[in-house]
Amino acid sequence: MTERHRMESALREGLPGLGLRLSQAQIQSLLDFGAAVLAQNQVMNLTAVKEPEAFARLHLLDSLSLLTAADLEGKSVLDVGTGAGFPGVPLKIACPSIKLTLLDSTEKKSAG
Repeated sequence: MTERHRMESALREGLPGLGLRLSQAQIQSLLDFGAAVLAQNQVMNLTAVKEPEAFARLHLLDSLSLLTAADLEGKSVLDVGTGAGFPGVPLKIACPSIKLTLLDSTEKKSAG
């Protein structure tokens, strides 16, 4: 099983526990984002989590868990200290109506 498939499996297993239903396109966007972060992690230290299943659980699902605590539909969200884009990017993928601003003090993490 490829790394992407392992990440997808862990993501799909965790979504029902959060009570979230995402479209196939949203799931693919989360997987694309996860793959990009893991690839960039080879060049710069963005996360200590390198295993696809753990990445899905500890970064993607953890970020999405915020949607169970608050209704963010149409709200402005500021992700301070976003680093590799958590939790902001997964939230925007799952809830496209939010107005998201990512802020990090390290320029190299937010460039590109």
